[in-house]
Amino acid sequence: MLALKHCNKLGYFEAFPLKNNLIQYIEALPYLKKIAIPFYDEFVYKSCFEPALEKAVYALLKRSYKGPAVLRYYMNRIIGHSEKKKIYKVVQA
Repeated sequence: MLALKHCNKLGYFEAFPLKNNLIQYIEALPYLKKIAIPFYDEFVYKSCFEPALEKAVYALLKRSYKGPAVLRYYMNRIIGHSEKKKIYKVVQA
């Protein structure tokens, strides 16, 4: 729904009953799975939406940035594999 909103095409799809309440839908999500975080992260990074929607997406990301799986994901994305092992041991200590 966010990708369609970004392209201004969300109104063309009647399959989404909550398209007019997108902010409430996002606020109702407890967290994102690890695989979805980069997709949502990109929207926040590029400031694609109006402030209220962007704030809701940012809050969802903040709820999702928990646990070692997300930590490993960002460590893989930012630094190399050899350094990751050193840092991960320090973080877990």
